Amino acid sequence: MDSGDVISDLIDIVLGSESPRVKQSETRPSVATSSVTYFHQLYQLIVFLIRSTYTQTMDFDQRLPSHITFEKLEDYEQYKTYFLSEEAQNFVMNTNFINKMLYD
Repeated sequence: MDSGDVISDLIDIVLGSESPRVKQSETRPSVATSSVTYFHQLYQLIVFLIRSTYTQTMDFDQRLPSHITFEKLEDYEQYKTYFLSEEAQNFVMNTNFINKMLYD
């Protein structure tokens, strides 16, 4: 883990043994079968982080209604732009993550 991409790392934890990062000889417990069964806050955190990022194809002037922006608290602060990594996009779009989030 610890790729430096917290969104990918969190989705990797949720996917467990279904994660694309799992090596052939590695076994991981499934989130759904672990002793802690309430992952609503983890899913909320992942969605919040995703909504706080941009993708390479987004137009910065035409933000989506679901996109979160934060006002500057002080004059010396700058707006920061965070991009959703390609790996995180693949985890969201090309894995079982959305089904796990909705149905587990």
